Amino acid sequence: MIPDWGCTTFFTQGEYPLDEKQLEILTRRGVNIEHTRITRVIGDGENINSVVLADGSERKLEGLYVAPQISAKNPIVDALNCEFEETTLGEIIKVNELKQTSVANVYAAGDMSNPMQNGTFAVNSGVIAGISMHQSLMFG
Repeated sequence: MIPDWGCTTFFTQGEYPLDEKQLEILTRRGVNIEHTRITRVIGDGENINSVVLADGSERKLEGLYVAPQISAKNPIVDALNCEFEETTLGEIIKVNELKQTSVANVYAAGDMSNPMQNGTFAVNSGVIAGISMHQSLMFG
């Protein structure tokens, strides 16, 4: 979607190798691919002006989207001993289609169990988990 808005560079940080199909799609969309790591972001605290790469070169830009690494691990989840699964953004709690975890009668919803982070997906996930929990209480 981002290339539809203007000139786009995908900074792989040297950590995300692209297969031939991905490279072909991005190239066709006019996306520039940069594998050199970003070492510094330059801006005034409110606006980003450019990034400096490990080779010392600088790339001017008008915006920067970052894919953070997530983790659903916390003391409660650890105590329950829920299984995790790895996604491109990090670890989430492994659930089935009804949002039940690997532990009987334990459900997970929202960003803790969704591979795609989005408010709408989180709400949908919560509805599914709520209905599933209610059914398990009513029908065993």
